[in-house]
Amino acid sequence: MRAGNFVVTWMGEEYNGAGWGIYGRRFNSAGSALASEFHVNTLTSSDQITPAVAMDTQGNFVVTWASYVQSGNNVWDIYARRFNSAGTAQGNDFLVNQTTTYNQITPDVAMSTNKGFVITWSSFNQDYPHDEDIRDYGVFARMYNSNGSDYVDTRIGTSPVGEFQVNADILGDQMSPAVSMDAAGHYVVVWTGPNRPDTIGLLADGSAPAGTDSTSSTSTTTTTTSGDGTDDTTTVSNQTEYGNWVNASGECPGRL
Repeated sequence: MRAGNFVVTWMGEEYNGAGWGIYGRRFNSAGSALASEFHVNTLTSSDQITPAVAMDTQGNFVVTWASYVQSGNNVWDIYARRFNSAGTAQGNDFLVNQTTTYNQITPDVAMSTNKGFVITWSSFNQDYPHDEDIRDYGVFARMYNSNGSDYVDTRIGTSPVGEFQVNADILGDQMSPAVSMDAAGHYVVVWTGPNRPDTIGLLADGSAPAGTDSTSSTSTTTTTTSGDGTDDTTTVSNQTEYGNWVNASGECPGRL
């Protein structure tokens, strides 16, 4: 964030009364508004909900949210929009998830100092789509360059990495992901999943250098109950929080 400036986003009724929309407002470090509230999403004919926002050190920011039927299917999809430090939109809404068959919900976003960013979300029936008896949510993510283009890992080819699966454990719903990124572009994704005694994870070392990853989902269950299951830092009874350390190139064993 630039000199302590920050941006707040929320969902509110669309000006035309057609449904819910996404709004934002920028503030300085003293909490004084820098401008009036602004409309984030461009589509106003259906519901847009659950916004999340991330800002870099220069004040540029990205807002992401879930949008209903915008992709042409009768499902929820994840959209995002970039803004510069003055709050000016850098293009229109863009679709984040590449799989649009089923619902994509509860997105989160993190940004590095060079304006690169990653968006994560929960996707229904995608982490194990080959078994009709296993139909639940998994966690997916997608990386972007500072200009909003797809991240390309030139060490493995010239094609964009695209969306990829984050969770290793596919049984049960993996929900409410949250992501945090450091200045160099390393990031950690956490989420809530079923609390089962057979779930074993390896704690990822947050100080690990680029190229070092955890080898499985990380169980970080606690006995404290707080939050409502939707907050970025929530701990919920009878749930387990999981995490995967991902390096700046998006390496997450078994998913890329």
